Amino acid sequence: KKSPRDIPQFIEWVKSLWNAVKHENFIFSFRNSLMAEAYNHLSMKYSEWDWGFRREMHLWVSEQETLIQNASPDELDYLNWRQELQEKLLCGEQQIVKSLNKYFESGASNLHLVEKYREDFVRSANSLKHELESYSNSKCNDAIHIKKGRHKIDTLQMEYLKVVEEKVDRLLEKCRKEEYQLEHQLLEREFERMWRETLSEISPVPLENRQIYSDIELCLRKDLSRRGSSVNLKVQTAKSLLSYRIDAFEMKPEYINPSFWSRMTSRLSNQEHLVKVQELAYSLMSECMQYINEKADSRGDYDDNYCGELLRMINEKLRDSEIKKLHTTPSFEVDLKFHVLGQAAHSFQKMHDDFIKENDPRVHLEKLKPQFFSTFKDLYLEKDAHQARAKSFCDQCLH
Repeated sequence: KKSPRDIPQFIEWVKSLWNAVKHENFIFSFRNSLMAEAYNHLSMKYSEWDWGFRREMHLWVSEQETLIQNASPDELDYLNWRQELQEKLLCGEQQIVKSLNKYFESGASNLHLVEKYREDFVRSANSLKHELESYSNSKCNDAIHIKKGRHKIDTLQMEYLKVVEEKVDRLLEKCRKEEYQLEHQLLEREFERMWRETLSEISPVPLENRQIYSDIELCLRKDLSRRGSSVNLKVQTAKSLLSYRIDAFEMKPEYINPSFWSRMTSRLSNQEHLVKVQELAYSLMSECMQYINEKADSRGDYDDNYCGELLRMINEKLRDSEIKKLHTTPSFEVDLKFHVLGQAAHSFQKMHDDFIKENDPRVHLEKLKPQFFSTFKDLYLEKDAHQARAKSFCDQCLH
């Protein structure tokens, strides 16, 4: 028999139940727990198919980016990636629908209770196809834009050197006729005027600067959106994602299921169990940190799949049968994900910002400005010296 509750315990129980009802947005739509369980299993299977499709498209896009990077400017408009993309997307959508039908034919328990939701998942597969189509088009077009921008800058560098030399020749001619010599300050002013004129003629198109941390937080909240009332409550009371870092993660007793605590025989056993859960958290965070650093050091641009991969790594680990024996609570999962994704948000935002600085045509051209001014000045001084020597020679010969 269970011991009778006293009044304070009863009040706390009612509060807990009320919070669960307030923050539950999905599970009460089911008639019974068997239907809810069947739907949950179906959702988990769909998540695997969804991620498989995303990962396949991410690999394909990476291959296309490499092809675009290695192609000559003349070949860019003749690459066949658009047709190949449509074929890839159609195949991926059909594979999900095929897997869905196969799952309903598998004889898994209570599937008849969620038959009416089958079409919802078919529509989700179609929506996913359109989402990945937009993503793939954007990534490939950005790669082409960057490639063309780099080629344009390389070409401009050569042309600009010619422009600089021509401007120097005209400047020297003007100085010779008017019989004066430009000092450093006047040279710099003349160069600035020439630089502004040339940039206005070029008008390089800047790359789009994204708020990566907002995209990552949206991805995280979407991942946790259907995990039950306790998770919803925890997510809604969480701080901004930028407030979390891996090194700020701390173990709390609330990370262990209370019913499991009650079965522990001693304080020492409790402490040992906390250590095991802590080791799990640190091991998983270390694995995620390695992935984050690997991507951040690649000098490429941020990809939304990086966030998806981190969540997949965590979800896969927490679903492991051995890990389930640790009896962690939803609070542990939410805090772990917020700390890992918070760290990722900082690293990936910097990665994106650095990529923009490195590859934006206007920024890249501005980096070359001191080099062009040095060339401009050297050419002026060198040609001015040649002119002076020639004039001196002629004066000596004529007299």
